[in-house]
Amino acid sequence: EDGKTAKGYIEKGQLVPVEIVASIIKTRLQEADCANGFILDGFPRSTEQARMREEINKETDKTQAEFRAIYFDIDTELLIERIVNRKSCPKCGEIYNMKFKAPKDGAHCDKCSSELVQRKDDTEEIARARFETYYNETAPLTEYYKNKGVLRKIDANGTIDEVWERLLKAVND
Repeated sequence: EDGKTAKGYIEKGQLVPVEIVASIIKTRLQEADCANGFILDGFPRSTEQARMREEINKETDKTQAEFRAIYFDIDTELLIERIVNRKSCPKCGEIYNMKFKAPKDGAHCDKCSSELVQRKDDTEEIARARFETYYNETAPLTEYYKNKGVLRKIDANGTIDEVWERLLKAVND
């Protein structure tokens, strides 16, 4: 139920209320596959959520986990272009970008031939709303984590392989 509620906020480009996110994260971190570590993608997105993550770690006995915050530094207009041109395969999950990594026929998955779909929230209007939310709510996290000595900044302008290599280096530093 929390996931369904969260989806409504996400589709509007808004941050999900911290209580809902905390409930989802706390429940997930108690699963057996998180016993030896975990990666959170897109959480926290505010300093309030960052403090909540620290509390969740205490409540779920994850305080010994080594923590790094990764900041993907990218040109805003390039990221919007990536978002609005993104499509995915509903059957196998393959992700395409109609400008940067288009499928061979332009409409169907190269792997399973299913018709590609675009997320409802991958519009320019919602992407720009996300950035407005980002600048107001999430951007302060860079200073928060920089002050804690756990921020790793990587250049996300590049190919998937280039950014992946930079990410691996940042995670392992």
